[in-house]
Amino acid sequence: MAGIVYALISVLFWGANGVLIRLGVRETDPLAATFVSLVPGIPIMGFTSLALENYGFLHSPPWLGLGLYAASGVLAFTLARTGFFLSVHVIGAARSSVFLASRVVIAPLLGIVLLHEAVPLRVAIGVLIMFVGFVVLLREPAPDAARQRPAVK
Repeated sequence: MAGIVYALISVLFWGANGVLIRLGVRETDPLAATFVSLVPGIPIMGFTSLALENYGFLHSPPWLGLGLYAASGVLAFTLARTGFFLSVHVIGAARSSVFLASRVVIAPLLGIVLLHEAVPLRVAIGVLIMFVGFVVLLREPAPDAARQRPAVK
């Protein structure tokens, strides 16, 4: 049950994220916004880790695992976030979030191809349905992006 609660909280926060970004890019450059959005996470995660006494890995660090987490941080929290902020700036939160949500299709496909993970039929059907849904959403005519794009100061 706790896993579902964590997932629902994450979905709520990621959903609010697009709106906050859209409002934020009205006031600043998306690249600066990416940097500023990353800075508060470091002390918050450090405090959370210490509060939960989850620092035993420091005594005998699993270097490969930590390296993979670092790579994930560079890809997701830095490069993907920068791309998402730029996308929100240009096409808005609603359309950008459709692309962001497509990671639920990309992740299983990468898991199958790169990790040779087995996929139950229900998951495969779900991924196919989500893919069709994204195609339908993206085929909608885009609103006039120039009219909706906020100016960067």
